[in-house]
Amino acid sequence: MHSNHSTAWHLLVVIMTAGFIGMYAVAEEDSPKQDSKANPVQETSDDIWNEFSFALEEDQQFTEKQIQKILDQLKKTDPSKAAKFEELRRTDAEKFISAIRDEIKQQQKKTSPKQEKWKDALFKKHEAFLVWFKKQYPQDHKELIGLQIEDPEKYVQRFMDLMKIYEPIQKMEKYNPKLSETMKKNLDLQKRRDALLLQIRIASEEQQPKLIEELRSVVSQRFDTIVLEKRLQYRWLRKRLADLTKKVEAHAEELESLNKNKEQSVQDRMNELMERTEKVNWD
Repeated sequence: MHSNHSTAWHLLVVIMTAGFIGMYAVAEEDSPKQDSKANPVQETSDDIWNEFSFALEEDQQFTEKQIQKILDQLKKTDPSKAAKFEELRRTDAEKFISAIRDEIKQQQKKTSPKQEKWKDALFKKHEAFLVWFKKQYPQDHKELIGLQIEDPEKYVQRFMDLMKIYEPIQKMEKYNPKLSETMKKNLDLQKRRDALLLQIRIASEEQQPKLIEELRSVVSQRFDTIVLEKRLQYRWLRKRLADLTKKVEAHAEELESLNKNKEQSVQDRMNELMERTEKVNWD
C-alpha cells in the first residue's frame, strides 16, 4: 500500500511539474515576453519564403544571453568543460548546441533547493485538497483512495480531474463561504441532471414523464443557482473594488500630504541627522 501511494505521488509530481520547471532559471528569466495586447490571430502573408526549420524547438528558444550565462556557470563549476564548449562555439555551431542541450539535461536531473520547496508546496496542496474533499464528498474520497491503491496512474489522472472541478470551490471557501456553497450546489445539480438523463434513456415509456418532470425541476433549480452565483460574485467583486478604491484614495491623500509638507519634512529629517553628528559633552 505504501509503495503504491509513493508511486502515485511520484507520478503526480512529474505531471504537475512538467509545465513549470524550465531548462534553466535563465530560460524563464530571459525568454522574450509576448505582448499581451497582440492579436492572437496570425495574419496571412504574401511572403513566398514559407519555410520551416529543422532545428529543435528548444534550440530556437536559446538567446545569446542565456547561452552566455550557462557558459559562465560552467566556468565556475567545470572550467575544462567550459573551455571545450567555447571551442565548439567557434568551430562547430551544431555540435555546440547539442552539447548545450546535453548539459541542460544533466542540470535538470539535479534537484535544486528551489525545486525542493516547490515539491514541498505541491505536497501540502495535494494533502490539503484530500482533507477538504474527504469532508465534502466522503464517498467520492473513498473511491479515490481505493484507486490510489489499485492503479496509481489512474489515481493521478482522476486526482487532476477532481482538482480542476473542485479546487475553485475549495479556494472560494476561504474568501466567500456563501458563494462557495452556491458553487457546490451548482455542481450537485449537474450531477443530478446527468443521472436523470441516464435514467430517462433506459426508462420505460410509463416511467419517462415523471423523470422528465424531475429533470425540468432540476434545470429550473440550476438556473436559479447560476443566477445566485453570479449575483454573489458581483457583490464580492463590488466589495473588493470598494476596498481597492479606499486604498487608492488613501494613497492619493498620502501623496498630496507629502507634497504639501516637503519643506517641513526635509527640515525635520535634517535636524535628526545633525543631532547624530553632535559631539558628546564629556564635562
